[in-house]
Amino acid sequence: MTEKIKEELKKYSFKTNGIVRFSEVDSFNVVHNIKYLYWLENARIDYFRHIGIEMHNHTIIKDFPVMVVRNEIDYFNPARFSDEYNILSRISRVGNSSFTFQNLIFLKSGLLLAKASSVLVYLNESNLPERIPDNYRKLISDFEGDNVEIITD
Repeated sequence: MTEKIKEELKKYSFKTNGIVRFSEVDSFNVVHNIKYLYWLENARIDYFRHIGIEMHNHTIIKDFPVMVVRNEIDYFNPARFSDEYNILSRISRVGNSSFTFQNLIFLKSGLLLAKASSVLVYLNESNLPERIPDNYRKLISDFEGDNVEIITD
């Protein structure tokens, strides 16, 4: 693990884990790249629950309407069937209507699999970007502390 990654790890306070399922690997027994995006989505849901945003059937549609508008991922090593992995997640920036997730995915052994970032936008009833409400900003700020940049307008 590089010194840069070791330093970056200090900014992460949330971790979730999983195990590679047979349906997630291709004929070479390597996790298909699209599956990582599903893992990241599940990690975001776990993160939201952890910081106090209740997750239920209509949360993302009505109570906390957010949509992913950008994903970026770098793959470093393959994961294979039955590998156990950890996903570290944090919100690094909260803008007016958007926020940025950062993720690191490691095998349980410590091998770095991937590094990712996602931008999500908070939407109003017309599905247009809207300022993220203060109660959500506070939940994020309280959890992330000094490791998040919060833009206030």
